Amino acid sequence: MRGLGDPVTVEKVDALVGDIPTMQPIPWEIMQRNNVAATTIPAHVWRATYQALLDTPPPTDGGTIDAPTLIMWGADDALLPRSDADLLHQAIGGSELTVYPDTGHLVLLERTRWVARDITDFLHRHS
Repeated sequence: MRGLGDPVTVEKVDALVGDIPTMQPIPWEIMQRNNVAATTIPAHVWRATYQALLDTPPPTDGGTIDAPTLIMWGADDALLPRSDADLLHQAIGGSELTVYPDTGHLVLLERTRWVARDITDFLHRHS
């Protein structure tokens, strides 16, 4: 991430995203669309966002989240530990934690249909 500079190109985004381990194949067209969209983000924003992820206390440390909350986690996420999901789940009263088996960090892209189903079900239960 430190070496990322402007202009942010699809090749640079491909390299960054390619380092994120996944458990399920993600269709090339979906990854390419996401990666092209990501080129609109300047390098300094990429770096600041990543640093904030590392440095910022969880959102539950600053107050109470009262809204219905669905936490989705890939059981095989190699970037962020399951303990983070468990802490969020414990800190957000009434939250629901869904753990997707054989899924890495990119839950939305790896389990698109499951995520769509679970969000739809969640919204029906809380509307």
